[in-house]
Amino acid sequence: MFVYAPFDEKIRRERRAGRSAAEATQLVETVDRERAAFIKKYFDKDWPDRQLYHLMIDSALGDEGVVQTILAGIATLEN
Repeated sequence: MFVYAPFDEKIRRERRAGRSAAEATQLVETVDRERAAFIKKYFDKDWPDRQLYHLMIDSALGDEGVVQTILAGIATLEN
C-alpha cells in the first residue's frame, strides 16, 4: 500500500504546521527528491512505481478514511 498526498495538500499541511510558503515548498520538494533517490539507490525502482503496490491511497481523504481504506485492503488481500 502506498499513501500519498497531492503536492498542494503537502504544502497546506506544512503551512498549517507553521512554515512559510517558501519553507513548505522547499521542504516538500526536498523530501520528495530524497525519497526518490533512496528508492532508486536501494531498490533500483522509480518512486513511486505504481506497479509495486496493490493499493494507492490519497491521504487527502483524511486520517480516518485512509485507515478504513487500508483495513479494507488488508481484508481483501487476506481472502
